[in-house]
Amino acid sequence: MADAGQAQQTPEPDEVIEAQEFESDASSTSGTVSFKFSTFSRLRKSTANILQQNFAALSVHTDTDTLRTSIRDYRRENGRTYHSLSDGTYILPNDAREQDRLGEPVFLFYLTRRAWFSSEKRRSTGRLRALANMSVLETIDFQHHFWTLTWDGKLCMCPKNQGANRVLDIGTGTGIWAEEYADKHSAAVVIGVDLSPIQPEFVPPNCKFEVDDVEKEWTWQEPFDFIFARHMNACFESWERFLRRAYDALEPGGFIELQDNAFPILCQDGTLKPDDPMARWSSLMMEGTELIGRPITVPARFRSMLSEAGFVDVVEHKRVWPTSPWPLNPELQELGVWGRACSLEGIEPGAMALFTRVLGWTREEVVVFMAGVRDDFKNTNIHGFWNVYSVYGMKPYEEPGQE
Repeated sequence: MADAGQAQQTPEPDEVIEAQEFESDASSTSGTVSFKFSTFSRLRKSTANILQQNFAALSVHTDTDTLRTSIRDYRRENGRTYHSLSDGTYILPNDAREQDRLGEPVFLFYLTRRAWFSSEKRRSTGRLRALANMSVLETIDFQHHFWTLTWDGKLCMCPKNQGANRVLDIGTGTGIWAEEYADKHSAAVVIGVDLSPIQPEFVPPNCKFEVDDVEKEWTWQEPFDFIFARHMNACFESWERFLRRAYDALEPGGFIELQDNAFPILCQDGTLKPDDPMARWSSLMMEGTELIGRPITVPARFRSMLSEAGFVDVVEHKRVWPTSPWPLNPELQELGVWGRACSLEGIEPGAMALFTRVLGWTREEVVVFMAGVRDDFKNTNIHGFWNVYSVYGMKPYEEPGQE
């Protein structure tokens, strides 16, 4: 950062430049790691400069981060791999295909308000028409972008969007939320925790990842001032127990925020029939998660659950996720494009373990059934949607009864 007395320079024009490669060395206690980053064919000069400047700040996992071999000895089932830590309790896989869906970079377009899809070209295949006013091309996490798009570009909706000191990201997955929060708030220490070590090796110096099961006793000694949990639906046997532990782990005045979509898939105009594959899939997901004691309908109760856990100043934000780009509203239509893309990749992995382990289906039955479900997601004549919630609350500075 320049000294206060130093004259500010006029920024260079943010022109688009051709592809180039950046090379850098990242040092750590375990040695020096060389790596190369290749940009896409064209990107804005400011984006390229940020990438180049930040490579030196990337850190790598040290020897103390080495994980036991047993944690990486994943459960293999139906051609997929699943978490070995707390084996069998989590229904989504953790293999490369799932990481591709969640965290591998994808080539995408930032849409402007004037760039939406022509109604005469909107087909069941969901092809995108050429976009007017196309903006920056970047590599980002696919599902992460969908979530931030839902909340108007914000990483979180609580006051900690402006910064925090010590942050815990529950179920960090590929680590994209933790990394981005750490990038935006360099003074914060961000810890991402997950059942599997699938996070990247190169991370901001103020971000680290741990492998642990948050359904077991928490071992963090230093309190947090922000705990974040996104897309953890059907992950907890007892949300009440999780919220008690989160409450105890927060310092007074600290915040917790929960973000998730709630089942069932809804429809207000009768275009989704009870016997349609999409509706049956939604019902079966609710049935299966109820049977394993991890209901997928919980997010609609987040607000009352936080209040019952002792949090104050509880705020609920509610949005909808269309199942396809069927709405006429361009912003909802954009959410429908992203939501359908995530669903087409994610519904079968999520159903496979639940249907075969709990509902008694065969792998072949699941594959055939999910083909019909995907067809419904591609059908813009079906006007389905999920309710989506962001709910946050604060741990009071004084416990009830204290003066």
